[in-house]
Amino acid sequence: MAITDRTRKILWARSGNRCALCRCELVMPSEAAGDRDAVVGDECHIVGQTPDSARYRDDLSIDPDSYDNLIVLCKTHHKQIDDQPERFAEEKLIALKEAHEQWVRTVLEIGSTTSGSPKSSEGITLLPRITSGKRLVSMCRGCHAFQYDHEELETEEDTSLIAGFLQEVEDLDILEDLGTAAIVQAGFTMGTLLQELEQQGYMVFGERKRQKMRVGDAIVDWQIATIVVLRESNPTIIKIPAGVDTDG
Repeated sequence: MAITDRTRKILWARSGNRCALCRCELVMPSEAAGDRDAVVGDECHIVGQTPDSARYRDDLSIDPDSYDNLIVLCKTHHKQIDDQPERFAEEKLIALKEAHEQWVRTVLEIGSTTSGSPKSSEGITLLPRITSGKRLVSMCRGCHAFQYDHEELETEEDTSLIAGFLQEVEDLDILEDLGTAAIVQAGFTMGTLLQELEQQGYMVFGERKRQKMRVGDAIVDWQIATIVVLRESNPTIIKIPAGVDTDG
């Protein structure tokens, strides 16, 4: 059987027109009047259709062209998953698809509650969870600037805990001048604070990015760390199954 129009519509709608691995957009609009929009994504089989295809097994109980056996990917990652079936096993692709579709739903829900339009979600990105003090130190040391966000705090205890944590994070920018011992100690301290936050029902997410900034007449690269503290019950948190990565 071939992929039906109904299956195709559901698959692309739930994928949000994005690759499930890198989340790049899969339809590139034309900038010239005589050109067509370019489709740079594929409907990919999780379990291959023929014995010589990736992840094929002869006991598949569903139609290989059904929604449950398809995932939308950019052409680069389509090639990668078929060339690397050990890395991208059937179970992993299923988990990736589920996590990606949950991300799409969450982004659209956030957009609809902020301005009534899904387009307002364009700037939203996924931040990885941080559970290691050593990793947090590595991410923040030497940064030029920090961006913070956190839940609406309801108690003095939580306010004190999160304010103290964020102040410790901001102080990490001076570690470059303090030597190895200070860096190791900071990793232990931050690990302890992360555990305290977790015990109080909070999770920490973050990333480090390079951003061009104007300083006087010059354009320079700044390293900026983003730290977000959320309650573990926050509905925007997407729990990706263990063993799944989206790095491609």
